[in-house]
Amino acid sequence: MVTDSKILDEQSAIESAIMCYTTALAGANLIHDVGFIESGMAASLEQVVMGDEIIGMVRKIIAGVEVNKDTLALDVIDEVGPGGHFLGTTHTFKHFKEQIWFPTLIDRQRYSQWESQGKKTMGQRIKEKAQRIIWDYKPEPLAQDVKHKLDLLVEKAEQDHRERKSK
Repeated sequence: MVTDSKILDEQSAIESAIMCYTTALAGANLIHDVGFIESGMAASLEQVVMGDEIIGMVRKIIAGVEVNKDTLALDVIDEVGPGGHFLGTTHTFKHFKEQIWFPTLIDRQRYSQWESQGKKTMGQRIKEKAQRIIWDYKPEPLAQDVKHKLDLLVEKAEQDHRERKSK
């Protein structure tokens, strides 16, 4: 998802989205270079945060729609009939959340709601989320057995280094 843009801007958003989408359409299961700007010569935490949003949306699109007897719901179509709507059916209530992607940055509010909440641009929301991640992140402590294995690896590496140095 590398971009030629020098900053987080509309160009970086367009290039990242297109790159991510075409990579996913090609069947790749790894999207790399997330956060790289200026053709990979620099990195941006905000670009990483925006990339996460783009990847979430692309994953939802690429996943497609499951079609089976339950999701096709021919019985519900017959029940609702022409001119009816599906919003009040049990089937719709049961399945609608599976088909909707819930963004963390893209604003889906009406203008008045967006305005009353400070009229924040996408760039401002990205910056705030990046800062929250930096300041609020609390890593889970490693399990004792994992810590012990890592300590043994470090100890062995230091011993190998001392032995090579003394030769």
